[in-house]
Amino acid sequence: SQFEVRAPRTDRLKIMMTSSLGKFGLLLLPSKEPQPGVQHNQASAPSSIERAAQPSESASGTNLGELPRISRTSDGSHGEYLSLPDGVEYAVVLEDQPQILRERIDASWVTGVPTAFSQISQTAGVPLGFGCLVGSVGESLVLVLHRTHFEIFAALTPDSIPHGEAFLLLRRLYRPWAAIKYFGMGPARGWNFADEASRPTGPIPWSFNVLETAEQTILSWLECKWRNVPPKVTIDVVIPSYRVQVPLLRSMLELQPSRYCSVEFIIVIDNPNSSSTSRLVKEYRSRPDVHILVNEENRGASVARNRGMWRSTAEWVHFLDDDIVPSSDLLIESERAIRRYPKAAGFVGNVYFPPLANAATAAINLSGVTSFWDIANRFKEDVPWGVTGNLVVRRRVQDGISFDLRFPKTGGGEDIDFCIRKKLWSKENGGEGFYGVPEMQAIHPWWNNGERTYGRFFKWAKGDGALMAMFPQFAYNAAAPNGGEVLLFCIIVTGTGLILGPFLDPGFTISSFGVKTFFAAIFVNAGYTLLGYFGRSSEERTASLGATLDLEAQLVAAVESALIRMTSEMGRTVGVLHRREWSQLGRRFDWWTGRAGTGHQAAEHQLEKSTFQLWLLFVIVFAPNTSWK
Repeated sequence: SQFEVRAPRTDRLKIMMTSSLGKFGLLLLPSKEPQPGVQHNQASAPSSIERAAQPSESASGTNLGELPRISRTSDGSHGEYLSLPDGVEYAVVLEDQPQILRERIDASWVTGVPTAFSQISQTAGVPLGFGCLVGSVGESLVLVLHRTHFEIFAALTPDSIPHGEAFLLLRRLYRPWAAIKYFGMGPARGWNFADEASRPTGPIPWSFNVLETAEQTILSWLECKWRNVPPKVTIDVVIPSYRVQVPLLRSMLELQPSRYCSVEFIIVIDNPNSSSTSRLVKEYRSRPDVHILVNEENRGASVARNRGMWRSTAEWVHFLDDDIVPSSDLLIESERAIRRYPKAAGFVGNVYFPPLANAATAAINLSGVTSFWDIANRFKEDVPWGVTGNLVVRRRVQDGISFDLRFPKTGGGEDIDFCIRKKLWSKENGGEGFYGVPEMQAIHPWWNNGERTYGRFFKWAKGDGALMAMFPQFAYNAAAPNGGEVLLFCIIVTGTGLILGPFLDPGFTISSFGVKTFFAAIFVNAGYTLLGYFGRSSEERTASLGATLDLEAQLVAAVESALIRMTSEMGRTVGVLHRREWSQLGRRFDWWTGRAGTGHQAAEHQLEKSTFQLWLLFVIVFAPNTSWK
């Protein structure tokens, strides 16, 4: 009586497994047909990743296909199932494919299911059996649901959800209560490889009203059967990435939310040839909250952002650029803003630049290119728009708004257009506009490592000029041609002279005239900028620069700021001509969308008139001295 005779360990496993298997039923979903042209992302399964050994096939193992089947109540076109049969506590959900059914499970897998549900109950404060388990058998994902799920919905999935979407929906359904647990090693390709295979051309249909209604059903059930367990705020961080700089991406993937917020990360790699993709996948394949999608070709940031936003099922999306360094409390601050203003269209954070590196970076500051990057300091509510480097938008509204692909894939106006349409739709449907949240902070490096780069600003302006025709309510007439338009005129005159030169005597003279007036335009605009800059007090100059520079650097910065401004103005005009928007010639766009009064328009008119009159004076004085042979 003092000793207990115990069976050998292998026999004990057999007994445990036999007694536990009776509580499991197999719920098979019709196998999904492969979509034409869609392949699993090979980047998510690099050959350098070695899969850990699976449990050996011992006497305690059994095939998945040997589990008792749970019959369906429909023809299989939609996921409608009644409650589980008596005695069955758990439904193992997987696709009806022979290779999956031949996979073996062992005792540790079977006995681990009740333990996993117990852990969910303890950590999330929900009743035992509430939630969803995601496991792996071989290279296949399986879901395990307790009969509690069928008590809540009387079906596998709420509403009429196609079986092909069941896996993704069930992995999102219990997210607001942190009641999803991943157990086992997971497939070698990572937990989210199945999601990567899809190429959505729009938002997931059930990720709006259907998902919201299902979450409300869960909340009502908890209040009735258990107690009120408030759902967490759900945010998906979407990061389009061409550079795939793993250290910078790591700084974003390590951001921590509060315990009242559920955050997942969606990285859309827009450079399929990047050598860093396999490194990133290898490092994060074991994290279920990290989704890495790879575009088949370079399509641009707007396509990448749309794909990430369409893959999201969260209430909110937080857009970040792949080269920023976020503050450690970024997600906590965005959650606070969401709870403070639940009807907002979104929230605009601040993106700061490092201290000035040289005269070139000072010129960027003086030119006004970075004026909107810290716009949250200027506006607390009804912010005109925000850069996508640090922008939160409400996702769970069916407004049909995405980033417009008419804009250049390198960027230029798409963020302004996106925010304006989001704000207008929200206000027209009982919501609010964008709020500024200066506490949401990030650092953006200087472009081109602080070296001179005018082409970027030309391309941006070439795209953002389209806003004048898209939003005529925010456009106004110019007082005179600006410096960029004058430069473009001089270039056309010069080119015309070069073409006519071999045929007409005046040709080369016309070309010479164009070159001289070209440099005159630069001289006039740079001189006007210098006078305006040095007409300020030293304190005002330092404030406009953002740093203290010596006199020579200030001179260079002031001149270069005029060149940057003229480059942008010329790019905007080229874009108008390229799109054949003839009616927009001589028009300007109010970047503040009416939120900053008309003072900036008056200042722009004064700049246009003064510089054009000075340039015209030069032309009048110079023209009589030109020899027209």
